[in-house]
Amino acid sequence: IFSVAWVKGLQSAGASAACVKHFAGYGAAEGGRDYNSAQISERVLREVYLPPFKAALDAGCKTIMMAFQDLNGIPASLHPLLYKILREEWGFDGVIVSDYNAIVEMVVHGVAENLKEAAYLSIKAGIDIDMMSCAYSEHLEDLVNEGRVDEEVIDKAVVRILKLKQEILREKQKPVKATGQKLALQSALEACVLLKNDSETLPMKGK
Repeated sequence: IFSVAWVKGLQSAGASAACVKHFAGYGAAEGGRDYNSAQISERVLREVYLPPFKAALDAGCKTIMMAFQDLNGIPASLHPLLYKILREEWGFDGVIVSDYNAIVEMVVHGVAENLKEAAYLSIKAGIDIDMMSCAYSEHLEDLVNEGRVDEEVIDKAVVRILKLKQEILREKQKPVKATGQKLALQSALEACVLLKNDSETLPMKGK
């Protein structure tokens, strides 16, 4: 499975954490559009879309990013079934990250009245890290002081994040072998694409 290969490849170098995304059903958005809806039965979700994620987590993937689209009418970022599967059924205790700007987009999409409400919905759902929306930094303290969010919820998220950082810091970056450096150079050279060969730039003449 590609997800397993990616996780092992990324984390085998040490001092790094793979993030598998987007959880889940992101590829089933109608019309292939990122912001669109995905209508997936639970059977198809479990049999088709979830196995690669489970395999990645079983391979040791340390973080997971929630999907951006809605899943059967509920934003995947907040979907209770996905969190139930992830935390309770699979026992994943790693870090959950929001998609880029996904929390503030809940306001744009009419799910939350404002950024503060979006922060409330997201932390209660189980998102540990708010990527780019600034919802957590601006509103979590107020939500705790108002008694709407239990401080223990914040503490648990912080512990997961700090635990991940400690694990990464404890790992030593493994040196890249000479054969690996040669392969990386060869791959980079072969991956280069010249869109237009103006003035017959290619082939390049050696000096």
